[in-house]
Amino acid sequence: MWALPAGQKQDMLQSPIAVKEPTVAGNPVEVLMRFGVLMLRAGNTATRTREWIEILARKMGFDAVSVSLSLESITASVCRSGEWVTTMREVGPQAINVWRIGELVKLANAATSKTALREMAARLAEIESATPLYTRMQIAAGVGAASGGFAFINGAAAPEMVAAAIGGGIGQWLRMWLSRRHFNQFGSAALSAVAASGIYVVVAGLASYAGIEFMRYPAGFIASVLFLVPGFPLVAGLFDLLQQQTVAAVSRHAFGIMFLLAVALGLSIVIDAAGIDLSRQPPLELTYSLTLLIRAITSFSIAPHAQC
Repeated sequence: MWALPAGQKQDMLQSPIAVKEPTVAGNPVEVLMRFGVLMLRAGNTATRTREWIEILARKMGFDAVSVSLSLESITASVCRSGEWVTTMREVGPQAINVWRIGELVKLANAATSKTALREMAARLAEIESATPLYTRMQIAAGVGAASGGFAFINGAAAPEMVAAAIGGGIGQWLRMWLSRRHFNQFGSAALSAVAASGIYVVVAGLASYAGIEFMRYPAGFIASVLFLVPGFPLVAGLFDLLQQQTVAAVSRHAFGIMFLLAVALGLSIVIDAAGIDLSRQPPLELTYSLTLLIRAITSFSIAPHAQC
C-alpha cells in the first residue's frame, strides 16, 4: 500500500481536477456516433445504418471505420493518420421516424470534406429536436381510419368498421400518452390493447342496445388492435438477418416477439372478461366491383399508417 504525502493530498482536496467532456461540435468521432445513434433510434436497419456511417466517415476524413451495432448500442472504431479510436454509445428508446431517417440521409449525401463540424453538429441537433410532423390527434385519427380499413379487409361490415376505428384511435392516443410519460413499452402495448379492444366491445354493446347488430363481430374486434403489430421492427430484423447483421436482427426479433406477447396479453384479458367468441363468421356479400372499390379506399387509409 502507498499513500500521497500529506501536503500533496491536501492540495488535491482543495483543487479538484476538472475533467473536460468532449463537445459534439468539436469532435468528429462524437458527430459520427451521434449520426449513427439518431439513425438507429429512428428505426433504420442495422445494415443501412452501417452503410451511411461508413459513407459519412469517409467524407469526414477517416481512413477506416469498423462498426458493431445492436438494438441498444453502437460501437465504432475509427482510424485517422494511423491512430485508432474506439467509442461506444447507447441508442436509447426507439421509435419509428421515417422523416428523421430521410433527413439524416440527406445530411450524409450533402456532406463534403469541407463541411464544418459545427455545421454538421448543429444540423444533427436540429433534426433530433424537430417537432413531429403531425399532432397526436391527427396520428390517432389516421390510425383509427387504418383500423377501420383493416376491419373491412378482414370481412367486417360498416358497424364493425366504425367500432374498430373508434377503438383503434383511442388505443393509439393512449399509447402515445403513455410513451410521452416514459412508460414501459411492453406495458404500454398491453394497456393499449385492452383500451382498443375494450372500446370496441363497449361501442358494439351500445350499438346492440340501439338495435344495430354486429354480424361479423370477430373481424372488427381483431382489427381494432392490428395497429399494435410491430411490422417495421420485424421486417427490419428480417432484412438485417439476410445481411448477416445477426446481433441487431436477433435483438429486433426478440423485441417484436415480446411486444406481440404483450399485445396478446391485453387482448386475452378483454376476450376472457367479455366472453367473446372468435369463431369464423360468414363473408360479407357485396358485388365484385363494390368490394374492389372499398378495398382500394381502405388500402389507401392503411398505407400511411404502415409507413409511420
